[in-house]
Amino acid sequence: MISLDVIQPHPTWDTLDSSKLKTYMECPRKFFYRYLLGWHSNAVNNHLVFGSAWHIALEHLHNSTMNDKDIAEAQVMFLEYYRQELPVETDNLCVPKTPLNAASSLVDYAQRFRATHREHEVLYTELGGIVLVSDTRTMTFKCDAILRDEQGYIFALDHKTSQRRYVDWGDHWTLSTQMLTYLHALHCLYPDQEEITMLVRCAFFYKKDPTIFEEHPISKTPQQMQAWLERTNQWIDRMQVDMDILTNEDDTDDLVMR
Repeated sequence: MISLDVIQPHPTWDTLDSSKLKTYMECPRKFFYRYLLGWHSNAVNNHLVFGSAWHIALEHLHNSTMNDKDIAEAQVMFLEYYRQELPVETDNLCVPKTPLNAASSLVDYAQRFRATHREHEVLYTELGGIVLVSDTRTMTFKCDAILRDEQGYIFALDHKTSQRRYVDWGDHWTLSTQMLTYLHALHCLYPDQEEITMLVRCAFFYKKDPTIFEEHPISKTPQQMQAWLERTNQWIDRMQVDMDILTNEDDTDDLVMR
């Protein structure tokens, strides 16, 4: 008996994004459990809910002038989304990622970035799409924001939230599959641009101190992007071999899962 007699294929198997690829690169079996079997925890995750609500609020700010009215609207949007999953009585368990901290941090965010925001043209927010990584392969992506500065240079913005700030926190993103997928998509969207940058903007939330905002730029030469593309396809090749084994080999009686 082959595995597909037991496991029902799902249309999502044919969709590849940076999260899936990153998981496969970390552990093929973890990828199998999460994305092929669909196993995941049913528990509400404060970090995921908070991060999604934060993105919604910042999208509103970036499509506004970041004045007091815009900030108040962003605070309401954050709270409405957050409360769908987490009631008031959970707030003490979720410190520092709480609606109260988010509300004050949105004020700080607007004050910190309002001036530079006025200097940039927001082209897109929450832009999703599909980009070729070879003649026959695609990856999906969703970018928080794409902007153009006063000199006409394109850059993309990706928002992160964290409770820990390491000295080299930005280095973590320099070779990130997610960020390089965004860069690749941007180069495809704007092939005439000589310089394209990813900007990771992280909000570090603390229990007592104010939220700290830091940025980390990421840019690559055409040669570096080509190297990433080759390496990405090598990983997809390995994934395809595993998928072929799953699809075709009679292995359900094996004592060890390959």
